[in-house]
Amino acid sequence: MFDYDNNGEYKQTGTIGEITAPFYEFDAYLSTSPDRQGLPMNFLYLAHRYRDITINFASLVAPDRTPQLPLALWDFVQNYMDISRPLQELPCFEKYRHLDPVTAAHDQQTARAPRYWIDMDDETFEALLKEMSGRIHLIDTMRRPNLMARHVEYVD
Repeated sequence: MFDYDNNGEYKQTGTIGEITAPFYEFDAYLSTSPDRQGLPMNFLYLAHRYRDITINFASLVAPDRTPQLPLALWDFVQNYMDISRPLQELPCFEKYRHLDPVTAAHDQQTARAPRYWIDMDDETFEALLKEMSGRIHLIDTMRRPNLMARHVEYVD
C-alpha cells in the first residue's frame, strides 16, 4: 500500500511512502452503499487490524449489486497470497509462472504447456472465460468458517 501523506513526506520530497504489513493482519469486509438510484452496491475493503490502514478494492472490481464479485476478489487475493500453492490459472499470470518455484514445479509435474493461454484458440478461450465467470457464483464465502475467530476477538 502506498501512502501519499506519510507525515508530509510527499509534500516535502515528492516521494511516496510505502506502508507494509503482513497479509494475515488484514481483515476483509464488504461495505454496502447506495448508488444514485438508491440500489445497494457492494465494495471490498481490507482493513489492518492494528493500524489505520484500509485498502479499497473498488478500482479492481467495480461495485456490484450482489456480493459475489467482491467476494470472488477476496477469494482471488487469498489464493494469490498463499505461496504454498501455484499461481491461479489465469492469462495475466502466464508470463510469470516460471518465476514462482511452486508454480514452476506444479507446471512441470502436470506437463502444463508454457504458452497454454497464448496458443489457445478463440473458441476455447471464450468457453473457459464463461466457465470461470460461472464459478464466481459458486463461491460460498459467507458460509466458510472464519479461521481468524480462533485468534482474534471481534469487538463492535
